[in-house]
Amino acid sequence: LRATPDENFPAPQAVSDAHLRTLLDPANHASPWNQAPWHVISLPDRPL
Repeated sequence: LRATPDENFPAPQAVSDAHLRTLLDPANHASPWNQAPWHVISLPDRPL
């Protein structure tokens, strides 16, 4: 929300938690957390 009219609008904790659960859900194949191979995430400065 940076540089938008809603920049200072805090999201309720329940909404934030729901977004995190969706991102980290192993069944959510559209999540960027589930699209990257974990071995690449653990070694970000090394070539594939």
